[in-house]
Amino acid sequence: MKNLIRTVLTLTLLSVLWACENFLDEKPDKALVTISTLDDMQGLLDNNTQAMNSETYFKLIRSDEFEADPSLLRSVQPWIREVYLWAEEPFGQDEIAMDWSRQYLQIMNTNIILEEIEKVSPVNQAEELRKNAIRASAHFFRGLAYFNLAQVFAQAYVPGGDNSSLSFPLRTVADPNAHFERATVQEVYEFIIEDLELSLEGLPDNVIYPTRPNLSSGHALLARIYLSMGMYEEAGKYSELVLVKNSSLTNFNSLVLTGTNPFQRFNEETIFFSNFYFASFLSSQLLKVSDSFANLFSEEDLRKSAFFRQNPGGWYVFIGHYTADEEFFSGITTPEMILISAEVAARKGEFPKAKSLLQQLAENRFAPENLPGINEMPEEVVLEYVLDERKRELFGRGLRWSDIRRLNQEIDFAVVLERSFEEERVVIQPGDARYTLDIPPREKRLEGF
Repeated sequence: MKNLIRTVLTLTLLSVLWACENFLDEKPDKALVTISTLDDMQGLLDNNTQAMNSETYFKLIRSDEFEADPSLLRSVQPWIREVYLWAEEPFGQDEIAMDWSRQYLQIMNTNIILEEIEKVSPVNQAEELRKNAIRASAHFFRGLAYFNLAQVFAQAYVPGGDNSSLSFPLRTVADPNAHFERATVQEVYEFIIEDLELSLEGLPDNVIYPTRPNLSSGHALLARIYLSMGMYEEAGKYSELVLVKNSSLTNFNSLVLTGTNPFQRFNEETIFFSNFYFASFLSSQLLKVSDSFANLFSEEDLRKSAFFRQNPGGWYVFIGHYTADEEFFSGITTPEMILISAEVAARKGEFPKAKSLLQQLAENRFAPENLPGINEMPEEVVLEYVLDERKRELFGRGLRWSDIRRLNQEIDFAVVLERSFEEERVVIQPGDARYTLDIPPREKRLEGF
């Protein structure tokens, strides 16, 4: 127990240090984390509030879901403003990109576990199962970290196309001084899929808290990843596996929608729990819900009251976090799996199935007398309706940015993004290089690129 406490304290200190610029000026030191037992390794994985279950927010502020008031943009650090305005290289020579550094902290943690766990000799079957689960969890978290990096620092995957552009290094050992060359987009996604497939070999069916991945979490993350790649058959395969075991939905008719956030942490829809790090930019009343998104919700749609509050200035702000506080939720839910299955069905022409899934969700988002006429919907608009449902149901989850990059490869669903700040007007067309951030200059210097 003393060793476990010491490990947890060390991990907490490491996480605090990692958030400080002076510490981030150099590569992390593996020696700061010494683990040898399964308890140590589980403790490292369970450091969820500071490391493993959190990510930073570039995907959120680069999407078209939000519009920042000019006064908010003037008040933030220049790099935040530049990320919001889709600058390709928003960082100065010595600035720290948290989306990069925090994901690589997670990767280092998982690499430490994957190296050290092979030195553990289980004494019984229960310990063998626990060892397998911890190893599988490390593969899950590493795959998730690389996927999150890929949404920001790698070009969008092109199914059946050219994925040879360079992205970032795939670090597979814990030694921070080991050098790795930049991997191609193809290599990155192959590695992510391999990690997730390895995780399926040992993830348990049930876990105590949804901050720990279980088998359904592994299937769900694979469904999310394959969807982002435009590989719809595979995405549907894994979302269907999830829905066999996870069909619970929160009936919004039972929520109190007159207060602040109506949701409970770890609610029944949560398959895997993670969140975006808290940032004053995200919690500001001056970060407005874009009118184009607010207008997607009819007045009868209970999600409008559950997700948004109207500011005295007349605009909407987002409050409907599944974290039950001000942190934005980035985890995986049953509705996300329903919508993946519905999209795949619609793309395959299986319209009755797609409508049935949409109806199942609508019955928990509208009062019975206000249900939309999904069953009467013409087949030719079902796919578009599913994509609009993704905008509504998955608002503020960090998934919209991936959807834009994916759908920009289809002429019917491609979008042109536009923002203005003072005298600057920024427009990015589908395929624009600014959909991908370059590796920050500081990281290039440290990695020797």
